Amino acid sequence: ILLDPGIGFGKTSEDNWRLIAGIGELVNMGFPVVLGVSRKRFLMDILPDAAGESWEQRDMATAMVTALAAQRGVLVHRVHDVKLAVLALAAQRCMK
Repeated sequence: ILLDPGIGFGKTSEDNWRLIAGIGELVNMGFPVVLGVSRKRFLMDILPDAAGESWEQRDMATAMVTALAAQRGVLVHRVHDVKLAVLALAAQRCMK
């Protein structure tokens, strides 16, 4: 069993950020948590004006959120740019 908060899927940006901020509550339920934030529109909230229109910029934001979610215990990440996500997770592990 994997728990997935269902990022996107009719939620507002605020809903998505609230789910990510509270992801530890799902992790604490004892099941692996999967998070699929890759290239989602709400990621544009953390990017400079109009930067979120490119996949490269959204991939960078995806990598940042992926690393932060991993810090909070998320084990499974759905991403488009695997190499960038691996780098972000490696950097996150080095900072522990």
